[in-house]
Amino acid sequence: ACSLVASAAGHETVAAADDTIKHPGDHPKYSVEVEPHALWGWTHYDYALNDGLGLGARFSIPIVDNGFISSINNNVAIGFGLDWLHYSGGCYAYNYGGRYGGPCYDVGDANLVFIPVVMQWNFFVAQHWSVFGEPGLVIYHGWFDYCAGAPPGFNNCANPSSTGVDFAFYAGGRYHFNDHVALVLRIGYPTFSFGVSFM
Repeated sequence: ACSLVASAAGHETVAAADDTIKHPGDHPKYSVEVEPHALWGWTHYDYALNDGLGLGARFSIPIVDNGFISSINNNVAIGFGLDWLHYSGGCYAYNYGGRYGGPCYDVGDANLVFIPVVMQWNFFVAQHWSVFGEPGLVIYHGWFDYCAGAPPGFNNCANPSSTGVDFAFYAGGRYHFNDHVALVLRIGYPTFSFGVSFM
């Protein structure tokens, strides 16, 4: 009987801990979140013909402590960052001035810098877990070593750069070790990331 009571009490404690989402304001209080991370760029920009790998950082500043829904445990932050990705070279077709089909040569590597600016909506769903969505924009600039493997005498070659603005959307989650340190996984467009958050 005692073991049954102890087991029931344990389950009740776990249930209470997982009830965090129903307690507005029961989340870490911080003025800025700093998140260094590793990146995978699965979206190919301009002459970046293969996937990219890189490093970056995100900074998120809470602007609404109780979020848009006052009855649940959430907050809203403005996030911005600086990411660098290195893309390996690929094959560029040069027959008829086209890019696809026919003979090709190996282009060199590409490097892109991304500056994401997002609205981050956080939901603190359990004692150690939070999830978020991030709609926004990303400004990017790339440098492309386009002529690295151009065949001799090929005169239709240049090493371009490119700047643009794209939409961005991410979704992710954190595992909170405590109120100040968490692991963060972010998936979305145009990159995936995995890092550590310091609050």
